[in-house]
Amino acid sequence: MKPNNLFLMFNLSLFTILILIIFNPESSVAQMFWNQTASFAGNSTSYISVPNSTELNLTGSFTLEAWVNPSNTSTKVVIAKGGALGATTEYAIRIQNSRASIITNGTSRLVSKTTSLIPVNSWTHISATYNSSSSIFRMYINGVLDTVSVVVSAAPPSNTDSLFIGISGSSTPFAGKLDEVRIWNRDLSSTEVGRYFRSSI
Repeated sequence: MKPNNLFLMFNLSLFTILILIIFNPESSVAQMFWNQTASFAGNSTSYISVPNSTELNLTGSFTLEAWVNPSNTSTKVVIAKGGALGATTEYAIRIQNSRASIITNGTSRLVSKTTSLIPVNSWTHISATYNSSSSIFRMYINGVLDTVSVVVSAAPPSNTDSLFIGISGSSTPFAGKLDEVRIWNRDLSSTEVGRYFRSSI
């Protein structure tokens, strides 16, 4: 179903609630519900935007996660914090050539393995973490650690840009479905990633 304005407004509220709940993870339960997904048409008008807030202006450790079900896996953005349509990518998760990548300050920091390709028309969970103290980026696919990278001086810069879900620049709209999009203001441990990727908030 192609999202309309009412649908996007509902999901904007839903995603805003999820973002606010990240500070109270005890409210999660160990079950998944697949009837609240957001569908994206894959064009430059099909996305969700959330105005900047203190909670979203991440400049240190973080975790970005989402269930993705893309209808194609060329360059598509799941989450992007940035300027016009997220083009400046202060932090982001992107799918490119069937591989997931973590971006901070406009630069790709870590890409998932070629043995962990993101399939089309199927659900996959992506979790990307960054620890500002150790400069370590980690990528998890379906709750399992996929790859690790150390990149110094790679924290997102302070900014007042909006958060975008399903786009980063007009040329990278996501086509398919997204669910359980979450942004944490700390890097989750591998145990937490394994626990929360199968939990609904």
